[in-house]
Amino acid sequence: MATVICLDDYHLNDREGRKVSGLTALNTAEQKFDLMFEHVQALKNGETVMKPIYNHVNGTLDTPEKIEPTPVIIIEGLHPFVDERVPQLEDPA
Repeated sequence: MATVICLDDYHLNDREGRKVSGLTALNTAEQKFDLMFEHVQALKNGETVMKPIYNHVNGTLDTPEKIEPTPVIIIEGLHPFVDERVPQLEDPA
């Protein structure tokens, strides 16, 4: 079993918030990298996390979902390695 961490779920703002900030979702300043890092680290330590959900249909942040730890964690998205801490989360075993 595997857990997929989609970086789109870690947007800082919803669509309306990005209109105010003037930044697009492609801008790394619009990402919650610290929260993503904390969540992956917690999952690796066997802890459950409440992962945010970005709704692409209406551009809002939905209610977070409970994610249980699994043996495999996949981080996917546009900027998975912008955060220099991500390589230390890797475990190729």
